[in-house]
Formats: sequence, structure tokens, C-alpha cells
Amino acid sequence: MINNDSNKITGFLILRLFFAQFWLLQCFGKIFDQESHVVAWRNLTIWSAHTTEWFVKQTILPHWVVSPYTLVLPYFEFLIGLLLLIGLKTRNALIFSALLIISLNAGLLLQLKHDTVAMNTIYLIAILLAIQWENYNQWSLDSFLTKI
Repeated sequence: MINNDSNKITGFLILRLFFAQFWLLQCFGKIFDQESHVVAWRNLTIWSAHTTEWFVKQTILPHWVVSPYTLVLPYFEFLIGLLLLIGLKTRNALIFSALLIISLNAGLLLQLKHDTVAMNTIYLIAILLAIQWENYNQWSLDSFLTKI
């Protein structure tokens, strides 16, 4: 019979890997060029320019606010995803995940995209649960480093 702690450890691992996948695929979607089918970091500047232009037209936010955000967003997504994948600085990565979801929701609310905000709120609740269960992060680099 598997004990309750073993289930919690496994559950946390699955949740952590889900969010690692979530953030890494968010980044991948921005570095992948749909037309040429080329994956390259240089595509991020193109994505940022198009997204900034579109967002400034759709909301009250000025270009000088949106542009830096769209330039750094994919790098934050990649970093958070990578940290969660290997289980390093897991608590910080989860906290930044929550803050990133909140900031994304602010922009979505300005666009009146309530359906996407509702979905992101479910992600936010799952992240908050993961922060609560972070002490079950046994299969991680964090856990390994505390044992040596």
C-alpha cells in the first residue's frame, strides 16, 4: 500500500512538471515562426514588435509600457519553465509563475478577455496550491542539494 506522503510527493512532481511544460511551451510558441517553421531566439523580437503594436491598439497602455514587457516575457517563461523542470529554486519559480499570471491577467482584462482570465485564474489557484505543497518537492534538484 502506498502511503499518503508518497502520493503527495508524486502529485507535486506531476503538478511541477505540468507548469514546467506550460511555461516552456508558452516560450516555444513565441520563438517558433509559423511561416518559415524556424525555431530561433531572434524570432522573439519579431513577436515582441507585432504583439506590442497590436496590444497598444487594443488597450489604453502606452508603447513604452508594453514594449519592455513583451521583450522580457518569453525569457521569463523560459526561465520559470526550466527551473520548474529541474526542480531548482522551485518555490521562487512558483511565486514568479503566480505573479506572471497576475500580470498577464491585467493585460487580458484591459482587452475584456474574461474567458482567458477565468482559465488563467484556474492556473493561478493551481500554482497557489503548489506553493502550499512545496514541502513535498522530493524529486528535485532542490531536494538533492539540501541532502549534500
